[in-house]
Amino acid sequence: MMVKIEYEGGRTTLFDTLSFTDGSPFSGANMLTEFELEMREDPEKGLWLTANWHQVRDDWCADAPADGIPAARKSRGWRFMLASEAELGRARRVLLDGDEAFARVRGYLCDAAAICACYREHVAPPSKLLKSQIRNLQRALGRAEVPGVPDELARMLAEEKEEGTDEGARKVKEDWGDVDEESW
Repeated sequence: MMVKIEYEGGRTTLFDTLSFTDGSPFSGANMLTEFELEMREDPEKGLWLTANWHQVRDDWCADAPADGIPAARKSRGWRFMLASEAELGRARRVLLDGDEAFARVRGYLCDAAAICACYREHVAPPSKLLKSQIRNLQRALGRAEVPGVPDELARMLAEEKEEGTDEGARKVKEDWGDVDEESW
């Protein structure tokens, strides 16, 4: 798994979980590693990657169920801070294997994966910018709150929509009688 964080000013950090520095960081008994990428408040606010492992031991074969297949046991592994709260304040987006996991909209870092999942469920496969997806979801859900969007940003976008202002949109009046033919 590759985690890429793009920051303002062009700085990029890249984390590669495919190759640990030690061939087997979980004492040789690891058969499966499970990764969790999440924003956390504890132990310190920031973007964290947790690596859990599924341990196997020969003596667990004796406890195998009737089918004879022993079960590995999930164990908590290690937690890695990928970006502190201060660093996240400068992050433009976080990519997970090339897909947006978090992206900045109007100064707020949003959970892009949660927004896209909700969009896919309630509207259609996402093909628009994140801000447009949020607005479409607000209409589809009939409320300002959207999963993965900070409440303050959701309220701001909903109020903009109610006021009829859409950033970047231009209202064009097609009145052919007012067209200056010389400007053609």
